Amino acid sequence: MEPANSAVWLHTVLDLAFPGHVIKDVGSGELPEWYIQQHEMMSSFDEVDAEDMLSISRRSFRLRVYAPTSYEATQHASRALGAIRQAVKDQVTAGGLTGWSFSLWQAPVENFKVTSIKATIGAQVDCSFSVKFIHTYDELFGRG
Repeated sequence: MEPANSAVWLHTVLDLAFPGHVIKDVGSGELPEWYIQQHEMMSSFDEVDAEDMLSISRRSFRLRVYAPTSYEATQHASRALGAIRQAVKDQVTAGGLTGWSFSLWQAPVENFKVTSIKATIGAQVDCSFSVKFIHTYDELFGRG
């Protein structure tokens, strides 16, 4: 059994909603006009039962959207957050995890103009959120 992977869960959810616009690793190829990057910032775990079987993990993510204008980047980021929230409501399973709850920490906000990345000229919008997952320890650590 593979260990549960929240990065796979988020990438899958975003790629289903925005095919071709979710960049996992930036290579030397041409980038789409707008794209989404995501990374996990931190995780925390709580035991929820006396039998030491179930756990809640809270995974905190940053979503970064690059687009030609601030308006477009904000629109894409807002739609991405909506897709993630809907995936949690629909209990989408991917990467060995099923989303249980969604919390928005930072709404989409433009941080700075992108000029340091050769392939991109335009706006960057960031937002932060967390997703809670319920799982067994076997699912979490890939045992079983």
